[in-house]
Amino acid sequence: MNKAVESLISLRKRWKVTQQELEKLSGVTQVYISEIENCRVSPTVETMNKLLAPLGCELRAVIITSDEKS
Repeated sequence: MNKAVESLISLRKRWKVTQQELEKLSGVTQVYISEIENCRVSPTVETMNKLLAPLGCELRAVIITSDEKS
């Protein structure tokens, strides 16, 4: 499972927010949230941020070059 999706599920459960409640808060349908959480679809960064914003978080990408790996 994708780390971002794992974090979404964990945060949603920690805040005791149902998929239906997250739908109202984010504008993303409950059906699509379920598909994301069950790894049936790969959401865009924009969609993930819509879901994470009501939970007080955002998704950011960090690029690490091969020179920086150790």
